[in-house]
Amino acid sequence: MLERGDLFRGAIEDRYVGAFLDATYADGSLHRADLIATAVEVLRVAALSSYENRAISSGVLVLDGEEDPVRKRHPAVEEAYRYSQSLTGIKSFYRLCDGLHTLFLVSRSGIVLDVVEVDRYAKPGTLEVPCPAAYRPHALATARNRSICIVLSPSHEIKVFAEGVQVFSFRNARWHLADVQAKYEMWADAVGNVALAERLFQTAFDLADSREGALFVVLRSPAAALSQLVAPADQLDVLRTAGGDVPTRGQLMYMLRGRNVTELHPAVLAGLARTDGATVMDRAGRLLAVGAILLHTEPPEPHSNLAVEGARTTAAMAAGRYGAVLKVSEDGLITFYESQERIWDI
Repeated sequence: MLERGDLFRGAIEDRYVGAFLDATYADGSLHRADLIATAVEVLRVAALSSYENRAISSGVLVLDGEEDPVRKRHPAVEEAYRYSQSLTGIKSFYRLCDGLHTLFLVSRSGIVLDVVEVDRYAKPGTLEVPCPAAYRPHALATARNRSICIVLSPSHEIKVFAEGVQVFSFRNARWHLADVQAKYEMWADAVGNVALAERLFQTAFDLADSREGALFVVLRSPAAALSQLVAPADQLDVLRTAGGDVPTRGQLMYMLRGRNVTELHPAVLAGLARTDGATVMDRAGRLLAVGAILLHTEPPEPHSNLAVEGARTTAAMAAGRYGAVLKVSEDGLITFYESQERIWDI
C-alpha cells in the first residue's frame, strides 16, 4: 500500500473504465489499467481548473509500446518523468498541449515521451463509424493499433478513443459507454440510405461537440406524412411570390428547394440545422423543410406520452411516428427516435 499509493487516488469508476479498456484493447501483456485511470484523473483535475480565465483542454495518447513510433527519440533517463496528477500542480502544464491539435505522448509504462501534433499519428484511411470532425485525427491515431487516446474537450467532456472509435465519454458527472458502432448501424438501417445516414450522423456529432441543438427528421412516406407534420408555410415545395420589398421567411429558403442533403457542404448543413425548428427530408435526402415547427395531433396532457422534457423532445417523439429522428441536445446528448419511442442515446 505504501509503494502503490496511486491506486487509492481518484474515482473508483475510473478504475473500472481503465480495466475495461485494458482488457478489451490490449494483447494481455500491456496492463495499462492504472495508467489510464491516472490519465483520466489528470484530466478531471484539469476540467476543474482554468488558465488566465479560460477553460482548459488537454489530452494524452497512451501507446502500446515504450517508443515513439513516428519520431525515434529517447528522453534522458535522469530527466524522464511519469504522467501523473502531480503535473497538474505546474502552471505551465496546462499550456503545453490543447488536446485538439497536440497531445502528450506517453509510453505504456507511463513515461512522458513528447508533446506531439495529433495529425502525425493519424493512420491514413477511413473510419468505419463517424466521429466529431475535430477528433477524427484522434480516432485515426488509435485505428489498427492498441493505442488509446484520452482527451478533455473545451466543453469539459472527457472522450476516450480506441480502435478508431469513441468508446467512452464522461459528461454531466457520469461515464457513458458510447457503443457508437452498434448505434450507428441501427440508425443507418432505419434511414435506409447509407450516404444520408452517415452525413446526418456526422453532423449530429459535430453539433453535439459544439453544444448546439438540432433536430433531423427522415420521413418514410413524405406524401402522407409531410402535411400532418409540417405546416404549409414551412414546406419548401410550396411556391411563394414576392409581396413587397422585404422577403418572407418562406422566400428566404427558396434556394433550398429541391436540394439534397448529401450534396450540401457539411458546414452548410450544420448551419441549416442550427436554425430553430426541424430539418425534414425524405429517405433520398431531398430537403422538405428547414427550421420547421413540427405539428402533432396528440395534446400534451399529463397522461400523454408527449408531456415530457422540452419542446425539442416533444417534437422528436411526435415526428418519430413518421420516420427516423435524430435529436441533438445542447448538453451534448444525441438521441434516436423511431415509432414515437426512444431507441438510444449517445
